[in-house]
Amino acid sequence: MTAAAVPPVAPARSATSRIPRRQGDDRVAALTRALNLDAAQQAQLTKVLESRRERISKVWNDATLPAAYRISATRAIEDNTADQIRAMLSEEQKKKYNPSRPPQKVGPGVDEPSVEDWMKATQQPVPPTGH
Repeated sequence: MTAAAVPPVAPARSATSRIPRRQGDDRVAALTRALNLDAAQQAQLTKVLESRRERISKVWNDATLPAAYRISATRAIEDNTADQIRAMLSEEQKKKYNPSRPPQKVGPGVDEPSVEDWMKATQQPVPPTGH
């Protein structure tokens, strides 16, 4: 094969060009439009959402944690994230900011059923064998 017959090599793509745009980027854009965030607020929001993503990922990638704890820890992270976002907003922006769900009490001693309780309640009892 001659040098002229070798097809040209496509330029290498950076690793980031193969990664789809993060959901956090969409959330920053949506909140920027809804709340009229300035550039400093957008940068701060990006950091808050990135921290949220990393903390939730750490919780869900820890196989030693029970499912009920993962859910309550995720709720706590979401509540903390909403508090951080509120702290960076003006009073007018705070009136418009509406997180997806109201804050909930989490942790031991809360009288909410856990996922494990739900799983136990929905399991069909095994009928006794007639021996």
